[in-house]
Order: sequence, then structure tokens, then C-alpha cells
Amino acid sequence: MIIYEWDLETFDEDGDIVDHSFADKLTGHKLSDIDEHTRLVLVRDTCDKVGSVELREWAYAYQHEGKWVLPGRFQDALDADGAVVPGKFHVEIERWQK
Repeated sequence: MIIYEWDLETFDEDGDIVDHSFADKLTGHKLSDIDEHTRLVLVRDTCDKVGSVELREWAYAYQHEGKWVLPGRFQDALDADGAVVPGKFHVEIERWQK
């Protein structure tokens, strides 16, 4: 089973994550919530039959030509390329900014 979730990570001056704000849909976050101490990320969890997370991957949004975009692939904890980011999430982040 694959589960996707948006997360607005808040981090301190050392780059350590100090808080998470999760939402199933990106509309649960505001564009104005992203500042120098927050990051928007799409989280992908691969779970076993009982729901335990076997693999977690992240796709961090970044600004390109003044718009927030997602990379083409998720990355794992070792920064290795993982699964392809489904097109529906690229569409969702585009609509979220309008």
C-alpha cells in the first residue's frame, strides 16, 4: 500500500526539523506559510499489509521561475532516487498557487 501526504516542515537555525504540519491535500496549507524556516514536501510511504511503513521517500518542493514545483522523483533517506512523483501532484501544486 502506498500513502502520500503533504508536509510543511518547520526547522531551526541548525536545519533540524522541529515541527510538522501534515495534510492529505495541499489546500490544507497556505502559500504564505512557507518562509525561511519552512519547507514544503510530499511524503511517500510504502506500507506492508498491516500498515507499517517499510520505506519513506520525500519530494521537496522548490521554486523555479517564481513558481513552486516538485522534482520528478522522490528521494530516500540516503538521497538516492526513488519512485516517480505522480503527475497528479504536479497538477495539484500548480493549482494550489493560483
